[in-house]
Amino acid sequence: MKKNRILYILLFTLFLGGCSEDFLVPELTSKLEADKVYSNASSIKATRIGIYNLLAGKNNSTGSLYQAGMPLCGSFVSNDVVYGNKWNQTFSDVAALKNSATTGWSATVWEQTYGITEVCNSIIKNEENIEKAVGKDLKDFYLADAKAVMAMVYSDVARFYANAYHVDNGKSLAIPFVDYVDYSVKPKRNTLDEIYKKSIALFNESLKSLQGCDNNQNYMNTNAVHALLSRIYLDMHNWDMAQKEAKMAMEGVTLMSSEEYATGISHISSETILAFSNTKVLRSIYRDFFSYHDTYDGMGEDLLINKSLVKKFGSNDLRTAFFIQQPNYNAYYPYKGKDGGYSAAAGYMKSHDAYSAGGKFPRRGAVLRKDIQGDLAVGDYNYIRGAEMVLVQAECFARMGKNTEAQNLLFDIQKRSIKGAVKSGSTGDTLLEEILLEKRKELFGEGHDMREVLRLGKGLVRDETNVIPETIPDGSQRFRWHVPEREQDINANLKDGQPTK
Repeated sequence: MKKNRILYILLFTLFLGGCSEDFLVPELTSKLEADKVYSNASSIKATRIGIYNLLAGKNNSTGSLYQAGMPLCGSFVSNDVVYGNKWNQTFSDVAALKNSATTGWSATVWEQTYGITEVCNSIIKNEENIEKAVGKDLKDFYLADAKAVMAMVYSDVARFYANAYHVDNGKSLAIPFVDYVDYSVKPKRNTLDEIYKKSIALFNESLKSLQGCDNNQNYMNTNAVHALLSRIYLDMHNWDMAQKEAKMAMEGVTLMSSEEYATGISHISSETILAFSNTKVLRSIYRDFFSYHDTYDGMGEDLLINKSLVKKFGSNDLRTAFFIQQPNYNAYYPYKGKDGGYSAAAGYMKSHDAYSAGGKFPRRGAVLRKDIQGDLAVGDYNYIRGAEMVLVQAECFARMGKNTEAQNLLFDIQKRSIKGAVKSGSTGDTLLEEILLEKRKELFGEGHDMREVLRLGKGLVRDETNVIPETIPDGSQRFRWHVPEREQDINANLKDGQPTK
């Protein structure tokens, strides 16, 4: 964590309406002394937008936390996602669960975490100055937004560095939860339980002041806060609270139609709860989420979907069209002058080692199966969408023995994708397994795999179809990332002490 008392703020041309702010191309970069930032309404607005640029904006060397770190590192710990390891070897240790104190992504995620939360803490610390500049109501909103973002980042990142919550009731050390601005302090690591409780408190504090500002899914909103709370309670195996929060996350949210869903999920829709977007200017072109699903000139041979998952989809499921057989790059983006056009989706469902999910994650602006290509790596990454929250409720109801409620919610997801879907009549463990399978089929490639592997307590089973076939038991220390070596060298309180195997 760097001792940096100067805030680097991206200044945007803003078109503001209420609490809604659009993502636009930055005109210039400026640095201002922190005490000056919070005396001016325009620079306070720019600081807030700067936080979201840090979350999902441009980073040429690695990619940002929520356009690369969370979705990509979160995807590779799975049997359903295969690491092709052809273009960008930086995920090798992550995918193989051979993380160490010198692993690149561990250091990158750590650094980005504390860069973002430092700005959030700075906003919270300057409450009095912000109120003088913009008034109490807007000050409350800025503080609520900063608290919710900080809680999201800490709770998301902590999962990488700790045991799964159920292994030891959250008692393992994760990362420091730094909710203050004091550069003389050398913080200690908090347990996962402490981080979850602090995050829950911040989320709940933020809810009231975020009300009425829910019209922009690119920013923190009350639906997102409830969804993030639901994820924490799900990790804690608190099924009742996870279901209740997931239900509140769905207030005013509707699932996409079958027709819209068939075009992929690279855009903000009625189902979007929170999205991290980029533009042609604000992308890390070969280091962002969408370039790893791109089937033509991106990194689409590195993040692949295992054939063992693909085979679980029936021919009457519209999601089969999301899969693209690897050599057929031109099938979805038929560039002019090149051979090969689109054939039926069934033509791709052959026995191959892995598939691209380019049909699920097309570039924003592209029109699949037409020569409208969009821009490489540009898209709206739907970090939280309604289908997940529906399935969370279904799972929780099944675990609580409320079979009818679980069956109805499962059917809501299945009937959108599966022609002639029939509502399940299963109960108990059979129904639960049907819901968990549907969750895998619905959310594949979206970055949730590692979180699901950890919380379900079944370990990681990579079968013979995977390029890294092995079984890693629940609770294995291989799931835990190490504190970066450079952080341990600077701060003795962060000494890892984790076994290497």
